[in-house]
Amino acid sequence: MNVLIQQTGLQESASARHVELPMGEARFVKRDVGKLDAQLEAADLGQILVTTPEQTAYDLLTRPTLGTTPQEAHAAVENLRPQVGPARFRALVAKKRRKAAVHEFGQTLGREPR
Repeated sequence: MNVLIQQTGLQESASARHVELPMGEARFVKRDVGKLDAQLEAADLGQILVTTPEQTAYDLLTRPTLGTTPQEAHAAVENLRPQVGPARFRALVAKKRRKAAVHEFGQTLGREPR
């Protein structure tokens, strides 16, 4: 799940594109938030914008090298598979640029993973 933090008051710098956390690493990328499939959720510090499983799967499939390795990105997508709604994923992909990996994953939704 991607978590987008808005209006934190943090200054952006070239060296502050990722933050180490106890549970892993958070990477910050510039996005047009209005184009994301996301919803507001309550958190300890207020409301945060969280991308849907479908958006997260799409992001991992289209940018598998953003994290540590493409293999980990694909493993994360497979772990998300049960949470991804086939119709919602296909509708999301239809609004965006299609890539082969995204299309292939969309075709396999509703089937057993390989």
